[in-house]
Amino acid sequence: MRSESSVRYSIVVPFFNEQENIPPLYMKITEVMDSIGESYELIFVDDGSRDNSFKVLSNISEQVATISRGDRARKFWKAL
Repeated sequence: MRSESSVRYSIVVPFFNEQENIPPLYMKITEVMDSIGESYELIFVDDGSRDNSFKVLSNISEQVATISRGDRARKFWKAL
């Protein structure tokens, strides 16, 4: 994913109540981007989900330290 060199691609993923879709989407994006071989970053933006979307994303981020997430409703950003 993100390296010390400049990031070639920034992928912004807004989501709203997508707890079931975040893991397969994350897997597919990383599969495709890793096959390209260029540096990239994933930025997930929560548009005020009321399900467990943010928790699901947090669980993924515990395993992968190079995800950024934002909560648009609370206007805060955190690099994981």
